[in-house]
Amino acid sequence: MRILNCHVWLRLGDELPEGDAERLGREFPNARFSVELKPDDHSSVDIIFTRSRLPDETTVQLPSLKWIHTTYGGGLSFLTPHVASQGIAVTCSRGVQAHPLSEYAEACVLALAKKFPLLSEFKQARRWDETLALDTLSGKVVGLLGLGAVGSAVAQRLHKQEMKVRAIRRNVNQVPPYVESVCGMEGLDGILSEADFLIVGLPPIPGIQGLIGEGQLRSMKTTSHLINLVTRGIVDDEALARALREGWIAGAACNVFGANPLPTTSPLWDAPNLIISPNIAQTDPLRWSKLRNVFTENLKRHLRGEALANRVDGQGAY
Repeated sequence: MRILNCHVWLRLGDELPEGDAERLGREFPNARFSVELKPDDHSSVDIIFTRSRLPDETTVQLPSLKWIHTTYGGGLSFLTPHVASQGIAVTCSRGVQAHPLSEYAEACVLALAKKFPLLSEFKQARRWDETLALDTLSGKVVGLLGLGAVGSAVAQRLHKQEMKVRAIRRNVNQVPPYVESVCGMEGLDGILSEADFLIVGLPPIPGIQGLIGEGQLRSMKTTSHLINLVTRGIVDDEALARALREGWIAGAACNVFGANPLPTTSPLWDAPNLIISPNIAQTDPLRWSKLRNVFTENLKRHLRGEALANRVDGQGAY
């Protein structure tokens, strides 16, 4: 008779490859894996592996739940009142998106420095202009909002381009060798005024909605650029559209916006020198294998009674 040590709900939708639930079952013979829950399963599920947020209306029906693991790079939104009050552990897939997002950030920095959006306009207009001056990266200042897994990967790439990386992070006592300086959120005004490239890689922590508005954009250099990788709503879309139209900043690249999908009526669609990607910068053909590895390594820890990795602490790592 098989003795079950845990029951895992794979709440992953089409992100779960066909047949992988069975493969997980063979890899962990003392665990039960369910893709769909039946009413009788509610009392036995103690682990959830999920790609979307869980309302308290769902978790209150699972009295044995001990641990939620999310495909997100951060998991603050999973620490709902019920989850927190019951001491249910929440872990995230920190670092899985770092490689593709850092590649995207570096590509955008190069594209904006080399004026690719403007060159695309020239092509459409059949315009040949040898007076257009392109920029180089060496010596330019990067203002990096967030130095977690994604921010650190971005910083390392741009440091190799001989750029000066100045970062905002929660733990100001840790300054890695690829970063010139670190400060807390109180140093934002200084970062804004110095940065040639402002790159946003913050998790969805409390108090950052609309953090980059008209005042902040006007305080940036007219030659500077803004790149938003993952932080929805931190940039005021209307203010950014004006900043680009009126020349407060030179250009921008955004992977996310205040509203995703970006409404067809948004003035950003017509804003000059703006690269728009529809929340696909994190695309990675190896994504599932990386997500699976993070979860299974933590599942092994759980079954051995060890502390879980990537535990979400309620404040957000950045």
